[in-house]
Amino acid sequence: MFMRGLKLKYHTSKFTSVSSPIIKELIIQNLGDKNYKVLSIIDNCIKFDGEPGKQDFKKLGEGQILITNTDNGHIIELDYYADLLAPLIIVVFAVLLGIVFRVYSMPIVFTLALALQEFIRKISWDGVANRLLEDI
Repeated sequence: MFMRGLKLKYHTSKFTSVSSPIIKELIIQNLGDKNYKVLSIIDNCIKFDGEPGKQDFKKLGEGQILITNTDNGHIIELDYYADLLAPLIIVVFAVLLGIVFRVYSMPIVFTLALALQEFIRKISWDGVANRLLEDI
């Protein structure tokens, strides 16, 4: 299954007038140049993965690129996902520690810190996703 665990989905798109076979070649070449692993190519959908288990601010985790044909050209849609399982486990652990030690501000601080981290990652990944689509 492509989506494992608890994921948050992000989306961006771009319009181009380049022909469909050339778009696929450009996407595959661009993903290879940026060290992404192409998992599958089915019709107009290309699924890729960064480094499994490692997510940072400079590289997307996993995602898919969908090419949609229109009368004027093609729309390239990029969907990418952020893993929320680890942050959720940290928040649950902080809540449990807060209940045990009666420090009720701890879960709030952890939740705010993780929300800030996800916000910064979203902003960073928007730039990475746009640069990924720039060369197509």
